[in-house]
Amino acid sequence: MEWKAKYGREPSRLAVLKGGKVVLTEKRETTGPAVSIRLTADRTEIDADGEDVAMVTAEALDKEGRAVPTASNLISFRYQGPARCLAWATAIPTARKATRVLNARFFSGLAQAIVQSSKRPARSTSRR
Repeated sequence: MEWKAKYGREPSRLAVLKGGKVVLTEKRETTGPAVSIRLTADRTEIDADGEDVAMVTAEALDKEGRAVPTASNLISFRYQGPARCLAWATAIPTARKATRVLNARFFSGLAQAIVQSSKRPARSTSRR
């Protein structure tokens, strides 16, 4: 499904009807520039076996806390503790592979790191 909408400050609203009744609604808002980053891990604990990994997603947010799908800011990823970063990647089509360099540009407002445990149990933290 596709439709054209005017760009503006007011939110765009869409309602899907089935049999004359609203079955789905969606709202889209124009975001401001990226001013913060939300880090989300796919889990809060990994095994201290030197093999287990966690996927950490970085998402660009505007001042209202909304995801900024157009963000392409250069960001750095840092972590503390015995874990190590295996790869840091975005979905940029021209990027040929994930990199171990901890700097990257957001692509569509997203980037991701793969963090691997060590064999020493400890607390590790990620930072932007």
